[in-house]
Amino acid sequence: LCERADAPWDLVARQDRTWQPLLDWATDRWGARLAVARGILPLRQPAHAIAALRGAVEQVSDLELTGLSCLVQASGSTIVGLAVLDGRIGADTAFATALLDEEYQAERWGIDAEAERRRRDIAQDIRAAASFLALSRA
Repeated sequence: LCERADAPWDLVARQDRTWQPLLDWATDRWGARLAVARGILPLRQPAHAIAALRGAVEQVSDLELTGLSCLVQASGSTIVGLAVLDGRIGADTAFATALLDEEYQAERWGIDAEAERRRRDIAQDIRAAASFLALSRA
């Protein structure tokens, strides 16, 4: 969510429209103001933001941590995982958010069979983790 494209403009706009509200939510919810970079260079996040996210993760139960871990691994994003855990977004939105770049590329260049299998596996993992979290609260 923090490392974004600098072109083409329609991908930039899609990333901003989809990802920025989650980063704003993380700032409001935990005070974790994360930096955003454009391009391919890695970005060092502010220590206060990392500490705030660590505090959020440390508050969850062991069962929630299990589901959160699966969500973070599948989505590639701590923020996406925490948003599902907190009820901010559901599994389908988490999937669409996590695979926004891949979806954009598929729209432009077509669907690759191997990439499609990977997408199905990620969708299944995200849905299973979200279901696990829902059931662990019941």
